[in-house]
Amino acid sequence: MAEVRIANAAQLSEGETLTFDFVRESGAALGKQQGFVLRHRGELLAFHNECPHWSVELDLGDGHFYDVELDRIYCKNHGALFVLPSGTCETGPCLGRALTRFVVRADGQDAFVVV
Repeated sequence: MAEVRIANAAQLSEGETLTFDFVRESGAALGKQQGFVLRHRGELLAFHNECPHWSVELDLGDGHFYDVELDRIYCKNHGALFVLPSGTCETGPCLGRALTRFVVRADGQDAFVVV
């Protein structure tokens, strides 16, 4: 496990997201990966930017993961919707599976994410 510092992540407004890169040195998905931090109901949440259905990016590279009106993270590839804060899929081809959630903590204006 490693910690990644995400500059200014603690300053995110409600519903805002910020992406970050990290490297996996073991496990199924090796190499450079991407995650994102989301401010939801005042709390910072962090997830791997990977749909549990096909292991593809949720956002298609545009950095938008969260729908305020639905109050859900969504996958632009499959239309799957994920409940917060757990990241469990409630509709779509990955029903019942969940996003990989990371531990995150604020540190001043930044945040640290354990990946």
